[in-house]
Amino acid sequence: MKLLEDHLKLLRKSREFTGAHRVETRFDAEEIWCDLDANRMKQVFWNLSTNALKAMPHGGGLSISVKTDAARNEVGSRIRR
Repeated sequence: MKLLEDHLKLLRKSREFTGAHRVETRFDAEEIWCDLDANRMKQVFWNLSTNALKAMPHGGGLSISVKTDAARNEVGSRIRR
């Protein structure tokens, strides 16, 4: 989950993140390995997260979760406000 942990560090320092925002994370596992383009995923997470924060200008909660489905060999993520 290093990719998301790094993302959250940057997000908390962004101009969109205020003291009125809070972030909740839920990860199925401490480490999840998958074949992906890390730079593109970072951009996807950044766009979704900053858009969610912009939609909550007075603060609120942002939830980020990652789930795995070993039987289907899939990893899914969800970002919600």
